[in-house]
Amino acid sequence: MEQLLRFLMRYGVYFLFVFLEAISFVFIVNQNSFQRASFLSSSNYISASVYSAANSFVEYFGLSEANKQLSDENNQLKNKVVRLEAELAQLTDTTDRRPLVLADKEYQFIAAKVISNSVNKLKNTITLNKGRLDGIEPEMGVINNQGVVGVVSAVTDHYASVIPVLNSKSRISCKSKRSNDFGVLLWNGIDPDYVQVDEVPRHAVIHVRDTLVTSGFSSIFPEGIPVGYVTRCATPENKSYYSIEAKTAAIFRTLSYVKVVKFKYKEELREVQKEDEQ
Repeated sequence: MEQLLRFLMRYGVYFLFVFLEAISFVFIVNQNSFQRASFLSSSNYISASVYSAANSFVEYFGLSEANKQLSDENNQLKNKVVRLEAELAQLTDTTDRRPLVLADKEYQFIAAKVISNSVNKLKNTITLNKGRLDGIEPEMGVINNQGVVGVVSAVTDHYASVIPVLNSKSRISCKSKRSNDFGVLLWNGIDPDYVQVDEVPRHAVIHVRDTLVTSGFSSIFPEGIPVGYVTRCATPENKSYYSIEAKTAAIFRTLSYVKVVKFKYKEELREVQKEDEQ
């Protein structure tokens, strides 16, 4: 109690000054219309600024859920587009009345979120939050809105592991979108922004800035999905193949949501290919 009295005696003058200033301010605002309007305008501006900052804060932490919803909606729309394109192709076919089986149209897409990703290793891997119970199986292709990401290597009930393009074991058949010349996309383990293309013969017509897309030679990827953009193209002496470097279509450093590609007739296609090999 004694300390409180000492505190009030020491700082009482300051408290009295603040109290009288507050009363004076109230009288000025209440008795003068101009000052009252200015005060209300300023208080509204401050309140609006505070509410805007609080709203931005809440919206920032809601971005993850918003991105997930957008990814799911985009995936549903993509599946509808693929189905409608296949139906349209069947309706417009006039050469054969039997149902068409178009390999490049018979795909479904399963949306998934990347929960772990590496880009600085020789054998990078990606983990997805969807697995066997969601319809994902090994040897399914993985893409995003930019292009090819990789191939599913292993699954559990709830998770899937992916070998991305940025893995020394990755081999993806690709071609030039402009000239249709084929090659094999691989990664030398150096720069996560660039990949290499092998087995493109010297007689092929490849130019810088050409778009590289999936060839459609397997049941893993539909034809025409971007894999990269040619940044360097040379023909070394005494070699029968081009030396090609390309910037990856997908940006792996910021990978967040992907789509797993499910080909309906994969097993049927494999059986036919096995018979052809025998």
